[in-house]
Amino acid sequence: MQQQLSIMRHDMRHFMSTARTLIQQGKYAEAQQYLGEEQSELEGTILQRYCTHEYINAIIIKYSDKCRLQKISFQAEVKLAELLPCSELSFSAILDNALENAWNAVCELPEEQAQISLSLKQNGGKLLLAVKNTYLQKPEFANDRPVSTRSGHGIGTRSIIYNCEKIGGQYQFSLEDKLFVLRIIV
Repeated sequence: MQQQLSIMRHDMRHFMSTARTLIQQGKYAEAQQYLGEEQSELEGTILQRYCTHEYINAIIIKYSDKCRLQKISFQAEVKLAELLPCSELSFSAILDNALENAWNAVCELPEEQAQISLSLKQNGGKLLLAVKNTYLQKPEFANDRPVSTRSGHGIGTRSIIYNCEKIGGQYQFSLEDKLFVLRIIV
């Protein structure tokens, strides 16, 4: 995305020259169409910045973009300090799996019901994560953990638990107000 933005900025002088020429020639409709196409292309290059942590930011952008393309409601509130109380790589594995699980759950829903919300904050030296999502079928639990009956599924949840324990965190899976909720404290 950064490379694409760099190229587009470089080409901007060509774009401006062409637009100016169309206007000078009185070809206003063509200039307007040309400007509209360029604006659409530029809007696709917006680099959103949720935080300064590159891995975490990339993961959130990945799911934000996927949701935007599928017209799924995605809300993220991220307030992180410069230093995390754990390995960014291990925490990134937790976050990626949590959002992937949420994504898989909402993809089964009609567009107007599909929602994912992410809250990621640091408070008093603790890292607090909450991922909430709607779902079609009520998840099954065993030992306070969601279990999947589908072949090849459930590995993401095991990865969340493994990495959470590895970095000394606590996790909780629950159902609240027709939402699946994952909370993690590190």
